[in-house]
Amino acid sequence: MTELLSLLFPRKCTVCGASMPGADSGEALCLDCRLKYDAICNTACEKCGKKQSECRCAVTSGADVQIHLFEFAGDFSRRLIYTFKRKNDVHLQKFFAHECAKALDDALDVTNNIHEYNFSFVPRNPDSIRDFGFDQAKTLCRMVAARFGKKEICLFRHTKNRKTQKELPVNAREENAEQSYSAVKGAAAHGTVVIFDDVTTTGSTLARCTALAKAMGAFRVVAVTIAVTPKKHIE
Repeated sequence: MTELLSLLFPRKCTVCGASMPGADSGEALCLDCRLKYDAICNTACEKCGKKQSECRCAVTSGADVQIHLFEFAGDFSRRLIYTFKRKNDVHLQKFFAHECAKALDDALDVTNNIHEYNFSFVPRNPDSIRDFGFDQAKTLCRMVAARFGKKEICLFRHTKNRKTQKELPVNAREENAEQSYSAVKGAAAHGTVVIFDDVTTTGSTLARCTALAKAMGAFRVVAVTIAVTPKKHIE
């Protein structure tokens, strides 16, 4: 019955909208988009030559490890991130949660050392939550944490009246991040804290949250983002 329904009412690709006859109900990307995704993930870093999930060239101040899946530098990568940020699509969220969990586990063997790890996230601007109806980093964090049998913890809060980072020039983002994020009252961090966000550009936001986590007691901080903007693309 399920197979018949999938043929009569096929899922559509979350990113491009193409019909996917016979696709599993949980699939997010059509074959064409999946091939494009694999291509950007496997693109070698121009500095270290490694594929993106193994590249450690992107450095957030204070973070001990930084992991990303691909570079935010082309039309398809931008479409992926914009869709993730603006469309509350559970299929795409689960897809990225799986990809981030795998990259994290491959890098640090989290599964066999799960007692050391705690999962948190960079909170979304409240105005954006109102506009789009969800917090994409919190959702990603919750899904990844669940894959390791853990729950997300809320360590940071966003000041409602601050501007979003994308509205500001590079030289103003660090100051804005410091004013925009603070520790949740009474919250404490310990062990290794993994902080999730969708994309990092200058790294100011993650740097601020990293500093807060260590001030709250974290021994080590791992920053995980779906994408990272190469410095040559930062304006």
